[in-house]
Amino acid sequence: MNQQPKQQPHKIIFDTDPGVDDAMAFFFADAHPQLQIVGITTIFGNVAVEQSTANTLRLVDIAGGDYPVAAGLGKALAGEPRPYPHWVHGKDGFGDINWPASNRSPDQRPAVDFIIETLKASPGEITLVPVGPLTNIAAALARAPEIAELVREVSIMGGAINCPGNVTPLAEANVANDPEAADAVLGAGWKASLIGLDVTMKAVISSQDIARITGSGSEKAKFLAAAAAPYIDFYRNNAGVDGCCMHDVCALARLVAPEIFTMEEAAIRVACEGFSRGKSAAMPPGHPAADESWQSRPVQSYARAIDNTAMLELFIETLSGQTQP
Repeated sequence: MNQQPKQQPHKIIFDTDPGVDDAMAFFFADAHPQLQIVGITTIFGNVAVEQSTANTLRLVDIAGGDYPVAAGLGKALAGEPRPYPHWVHGKDGFGDINWPASNRSPDQRPAVDFIIETLKASPGEITLVPVGPLTNIAAALARAPEIAELVREVSIMGGAINCPGNVTPLAEANVANDPEAADAVLGAGWKASLIGLDVTMKAVISSQDIARITGSGSEKAKFLAAAAAPYIDFYRNNAGVDGCCMHDVCALARLVAPEIFTMEEAAIRVACEGFSRGKSAAMPPGHPAADESWQSRPVQSYARAIDNTAMLELFIETLSGQTQP
């Protein structure tokens, strides 16, 4: 039998605002053999950026890794800040489970500098995976526009193209937290994919599924079981979902298992004014739009459908150490 060539890992910068599903995503990235974390940058969103950074350092401790963590920006490029969703993730982002703080220190470089320097040092090799507001990414792009030609691709958790939002009837939280940043990132001349609520609301993991992962009794398993419990309670009480959504995991899963997702090509814009502020909208190629602001946008892609059974098994297998290189 002919052996398939070994796939080279995706080298990623993980831009995050932990957040329970951010923690799930980080553990997935840390464990999957086709993902190589070269650095983590933090951003406001689920919590303030100071808490986000402290939470990320906790996660690195739990995983036993040694990744550089660079603290990012604490507010949006424009507009009034949205409230931190403590009713979803708890005041500390991890369901207020009082997990011990880390003794680690963040990288001395600000996140924007870290992103620019890392991309310039490894042109064509790094994939950006932002799973919070896109402020760090947009700020790096504004400071060094040339990085659009240096990045391998950008895999974004955010947006709601053909479904309702989760912070307004139209807007998803990450995009709504900084619409100007999201519009800039999706309008840049790099390959970007938007993995939004159209699919992530279907990527559900139950408490029974989490028990399949957490039976080992490891520190990672104990943390995941504790932090996921209040998150699952939120979904059960507010969305009628028997489990919780693995929003941020999906932006990583698309890199290693693209067959799980049905992608659609489109120009994508984000509304930055009025009651639709934060709404992400897509125009397929060839659409006869007269508005030049649409015609000048690059063609990107967004996730339209997902095989949740395969997604769930991929997550469980990866965190259980069963995924093959």
